[in-house]
Amino acid sequence: MRRVLSGWDRGVAWISIAKCVLALVAYSTVAVFFPARFDPGAWMNALMVAAFGSMGAFLFIRGGRDRRAELLGISWLLTANAYVSYPAAASISPDGALGSVAAILLGTYTETFLAFFLWRFAGAFPDVPVPFLASRVFGWMTKTSLLVGIGAFSIGQVRIIRFFHSEPLMPFLEWFAGLQEWKWYPLAPLMFLAICALAYKQDRAQGAEHRRGKLVVLALVVGMGLPFLLITMDVLFPRYLAMLRSYPVFQARFILAGNLLLLTVPFLTTYAVLAHNVLDVRLMARSAVQHLLARSSASALGLTPFVFLIVFLWSQRHETLVELASGAQGLTLLVATALGVLFMRFREPILDAVDRRFFRDRYDARRVLTELADQVRGTRNLGELSRLVGQGVDLALHLDRVALLTQDPKVGRFIDPLEQVRPLDLASKLATLVQGHQEPLEINFDARGPEVLGLEEDERHWLVDSRVSMIAPAYALDGELIGILVLGGKKSELPFLKEDREMLQAVCSAAGLVMEVLALKDQAPAGDGASRVVGVAEERRAAAGECLVCSRILPRAEGNCPQCDFELEPASVPYVLNGQFRFEKRLGTGGMAVVYRGTDLRLGRPLAIKTLPRVAPEAAVRLHHEARAAANVTHQGLAAIYGIETWRGVPMILLELLPGGTLGDQLAEGRLEPLVAIETGQTVALALHKIHAAGILHRDVKPSNIGYTEEGYAKLLDFGIARIQHDLRQRPDSGMHLAYDPGLANAQLADASGPSRTRTGQIMGTVPYLSPEAASGARPEPSFDLWSLAVVLWEALTAKNLFLGRDWGAVLAEIRGGEVRSLRDHLPGCPEPLAAFFDDELALDRRRRSSSGREMWERLERLRLELLGSSS
Repeated sequence: MRRVLSGWDRGVAWISIAKCVLALVAYSTVAVFFPARFDPGAWMNALMVAAFGSMGAFLFIRGGRDRRAELLGISWLLTANAYVSYPAAASISPDGALGSVAAILLGTYTETFLAFFLWRFAGAFPDVPVPFLASRVFGWMTKTSLLVGIGAFSIGQVRIIRFFHSEPLMPFLEWFAGLQEWKWYPLAPLMFLAICALAYKQDRAQGAEHRRGKLVVLALVVGMGLPFLLITMDVLFPRYLAMLRSYPVFQARFILAGNLLLLTVPFLTTYAVLAHNVLDVRLMARSAVQHLLARSSASALGLTPFVFLIVFLWSQRHETLVELASGAQGLTLLVATALGVLFMRFREPILDAVDRRFFRDRYDARRVLTELADQVRGTRNLGELSRLVGQGVDLALHLDRVALLTQDPKVGRFIDPLEQVRPLDLASKLATLVQGHQEPLEINFDARGPEVLGLEEDERHWLVDSRVSMIAPAYALDGELIGILVLGGKKSELPFLKEDREMLQAVCSAAGLVMEVLALKDQAPAGDGASRVVGVAEERRAAAGECLVCSRILPRAEGNCPQCDFELEPASVPYVLNGQFRFEKRLGTGGMAVVYRGTDLRLGRPLAIKTLPRVAPEAAVRLHHEARAAANVTHQGLAAIYGIETWRGVPMILLELLPGGTLGDQLAEGRLEPLVAIETGQTVALALHKIHAAGILHRDVKPSNIGYTEEGYAKLLDFGIARIQHDLRQRPDSGMHLAYDPGLANAQLADASGPSRTRTGQIMGTVPYLSPEAASGARPEPSFDLWSLAVVLWEALTAKNLFLGRDWGAVLAEIRGGEVRSLRDHLPGCPEPLAAFFDDELALDRRRRSSSGREMWERLERLRLELLGSSS
């Protein structure tokens, strides 16, 4: 996300950072020179300032690419400021320069804006759409928090005036400053409601965003529960709080427990906001605790005989060895020693059994990889070696991609004998980088570490195309890099463990020895020339041909088409993509996308392959995230997204093939009957309701994005894809932001709506289908899609677009002004209920429109029943 914080926001952040630094200096000064004034409460407050201040500064300074991280960072800096107001600095005399600094430090109550920044963070995290009314509530609460913060901040500055003002006004200033003690009473409820808003948005999110939101909410509820409880008791039940204070020991323990829980908040929330995939914390924590208890119990049980021996010998230390070894005492010593020796002998199998009980996958992975390291030594050729390593590693770790590439000096490349991954040049920076590592090298585009940033763009594209998350080197005996093991991410989205890396290193060591033996056998990594055949085959696939007459894709770039005898032209796609997806025919071109019919060779099913404009490697990684999130959403009214591949920087989205064409194709032949159009609208409305609930906006609903199955059932296409346009880089030949238009359906030619893209960084989608809010550059929300659907249904009933045929600037002006033509003037014999439906759904007043896809479906259902009743 772009950095959009204002100068005022950054000013508050830097003042808060300075306040935290000065406070820690004051704490340290008092702790060293005035230790008597530094009580346990001061230590706890200093710890709070250090924890919240450090995490807040880290998020604000290092999270500059993510507005959510910046807002959370400022929130934690302000929380740290709240703990500055108490101990060490307050103990310093106001006389002198140090006292003056302390007075100013205490009087700058920046923490009064904490609720304001928490509400802004709640509005940005998780990144999911919310209904119109909810978005208005977020705006109102944010403004209310700002006003309350400004009022509390102004009152707080009176404390600074008291240190420097003359005596006559002191009583008034003392009374006025006393109001500051009440500042948390209005702020605490606002903060509590902000956490509730976070929980509301988290419940609407799915996938990684849902897990991240859940961790943030859990950390805030657990960490801030006791402070909120104390404030609530102080306001509503002051007598109970006074009773609590009458028991100092209980009060101290109560506060200590609350503070320790509060200390976990900045660390957990920082991880959740910055991490792209957060584990299911509750499940993992429960399993981890149970596993720890089981291992500890097993170890304690095994050590019990030795502890018994030590205690027994200590109690009988005055007796002689003969007395100890005689009678029942001797038998006791013998049994205890035997039990201890037996445990030490079987300690590892017992602990392995515990591991297997709680972490079966990890145990199986360890076993499989250990056996694999022995099996590879018996392979006879590179193809067998690559297949064995790939199958074994995938069985152990369940990865998106596994490929073993071997060195071929004759062509200067690392080659994949199974042809799943493109070759990599031996002289590339990536190969040099891998050469310098003994352990597997993790590739993280999200962190944008120095390893990734230092590579050439073609090499970064190679990493993205191959879906690389980790590269493990395989070395020969002389230390030469003879092969690389390419690993995709785990399908479970869990991170690689240290144990995984150690096992992979052992597998690569064994594989390196085999590759060296095979190379020595014929003085080449593949004695039969297979590596050169692989390289030539890969180049041949990259040079596939296309017939411009029949649009067929053929496995060669030269010669004539066997069907129409027309000369072939070089295709912009490979014949076989990543060894799995075969291109067969170009179905159409529109906007900035080209759609091909293809076949999944492994599953044997037809599919549509949609190619998008070439993007930067970092953007391609985000495309994979978006496609994975969209693929998790299923509905009978949604065309399935099977996944996404990239080829030399070109994203290729794998989609369900709909042979029935699109709504745009049908409208080219004439308008739809009202009941048919309504049924299509109902299907799409429910599909939109489904994706909106999953936190996905379509942002480009139009006739060419509504397809039909062979049986004539409507399905919504391209959902979740328009959002990825934010990740497209600027083209080299254009200084303007390129707004991606997923205008072409996965079956046919561009629809009749004309140009379907805008060259602006504010407006996205196809112009004639934009809502007034979208045309004005407002933040995207579900109502945008519902407006577009209403325009599509208007077009389905008239076979004419509402705005087509005029200048785009004039069209945008009409849309913003709500100048929508009535259906009565364009549909002969238009039923009044049908015209009234469009009057509401295309009204400038958003309150007249449907607030959700479910509500639009209900309106269409009532309309359908009315039309059926009137016709009977």
